[in-house]
Amino acid sequence: MQEAVEGNSALPDTQFLHGLRAIAALWVLGAHCMIWSHWQGAIPNAKLAVDLFIILSGFLMMHVVTQRWAAEPLDRPRSWAVFFVRRFFRLAPAYYLSLAVAVAISAWWFDGISYMADRHEWLRESRYNGRSTTYDAANLAAHITFVFGLLPRWSSSTLLPDWSLGLEMQFYAVFPALFLLARRFGMVIVAIACAAVSVYAILRIGVDRFPEPSFLPFKLPIFLVGMLLFEASRVRSVHQRVCMSGLALLLTATQVAYYGYGTLWLTAIAGSVAWVAVPENVGANHLKRALSSRIAVIGSELSYSVYLFHGFFIGIVGAALFRAAWFAPLSPGQQLLIYFSCVLSGTLVVAAIVRSSVERAGLAAGAAATAAIRKPLQILPAAAR
Repeated sequence: MQEAVEGNSALPDTQFLHGLRAIAALWVLGAHCMIWSHWQGAIPNAKLAVDLFIILSGFLMMHVVTQRWAAEPLDRPRSWAVFFVRRFFRLAPAYYLSLAVAVAISAWWFDGISYMADRHEWLRESRYNGRSTTYDAANLAAHITFVFGLLPRWSSSTLLPDWSLGLEMQFYAVFPALFLLARRFGMVIVAIACAAVSVYAILRIGVDRFPEPSFLPFKLPIFLVGMLLFEASRVRSVHQRVCMSGLALLLTATQVAYYGYGTLWLTAIAGSVAWVAVPENVGANHLKRALSSRIAVIGSELSYSVYLFHGFFIGIVGAALFRAAWFAPLSPGQQLLIYFSCVLSGTLVVAAIVRSSVERAGLAAGAAATAAIRKPLQILPAAAR
């Protein structure tokens, strides 16, 4: 690990992450359209797509920190601050906008969500129906500060798909420590130790304590899958590569409490990322080119806002369609196709606007903030700096 961090091993190409992020965002949107339209066919679990995002996050953070090690080594406290501030400004601006929109149109949105939920018994009685959601001061404060993922009461209390954002912020908070521990003891040792902590937390606390898996110990092994696959993509030894990739796949077993036999799908997802990420795998280069195409890059750039804002269209557009007299006689397949097309189109327009304005402004603000942190205090004499 230390050799890799210090630059003696080439960094892997990460362009393929673009396509995988785009796929994950489309998967979430499509799965939610299928659920809310009550499609009777096979419904892919949207949380598996979130797990794909999580794996990619672990991989990318390893790449980012390794790439910047010479200028921003994480064994310096200032670099920890730079890392977290940069990640905060990547996530927070668009999220705060989505939260503001949710509050502003809550009556309209809740009406649509409630109508859609009332059409299906299990949704009618679930927390997703909107009737129990209130944007009071405590709820908003927990979300603005990103501590909501640690609090069962607030971990799923806005109807936004934000539980994973609280989880992501927790990961960013501990990532520098994980990276340094891996540098000291090795990625494999750290992954095994963290997996043991995760299993203990799941058994001790119980997954039912949180309405969504927003508590980092529950999902830390999935972040570690991405971190391990990054290391596997760099080592020269085939034996080490196989061991790291194999351990990454084994870590998915920590999610049995959530998925049961469906955990095999998560293992398959991790295996697919491993196949694309690790060099010299047969056929991987062709897939990498497809995942790195211009369309994939655009999809990746829009993926975060698609994830944040598609829920508004799920409720509002869905209610408008399913209330329409002309829509009812259509077959379930036709209804799903129209519903999906409308939700996707509207979401992409909003995502493009948010990406070009709010997200880019956030990145610029983050760059300015991190530059200020890196800059030595001007009041100190040169010798003291």
